[in-house]
Amino acid sequence: MNLLLAIQRGEVVREVRLAREAHAALSESMGALAERFVRREDDDGVRMIGVALPEFLWRCRAALPNDVQALTEDSLRDQPPVALVAIDTGTSPRFCFQALGGRRVLQEGRALLFNPRAFGLNRRPGLVVADRLDAVHVEGRLHFRSEHTVRRFLNVGRSGGDAKQGIAAL
Repeated sequence: MNLLLAIQRGEVVREVRLAREAHAALSESMGALAERFVRREDDDGVRMIGVALPEFLWRCRAALPNDVQALTEDSLRDQPPVALVAIDTGTSPRFCFQALGGRRVLQEGRALLFNPRAFGLNRRPGLVVADRLDAVHVEGRLHFRSEHTVRRFLNVGRSGGDAKQGIAAL
């Protein structure tokens, strides 16, 4: 994983800047999750459709564009992300999506975190990263389990016809 982005409503992406240890751990887990997700296509309810990613994401395929701002405490509070996307950039980029909801955004003072001696309330907002993916886009194909979940962060066809035709073709 070269980039971790947060998708906000209105097709806004923000860079999620990670500490070195967090980057290493997330890169390893996202890569393993993506490999398992794509390989399970036939036996685990994973569907696949050929679909191009919207430009606001596709333009991040090689590097982070200069106009993409960082996800800050204020932007996290004001407009919580609807998804995270881990991107392996390059000539054959891979986009790994994880939907976020209200339960996965930590508000200040709402989570108990273990300190060296006891639990304490979190002082800052945060995100909870799950041990699963909701979609993977690689080589022009979107692999996913639930069209409903994917529609929370990607427009896969205005009326659903494109996605339904792609699924029906399988």
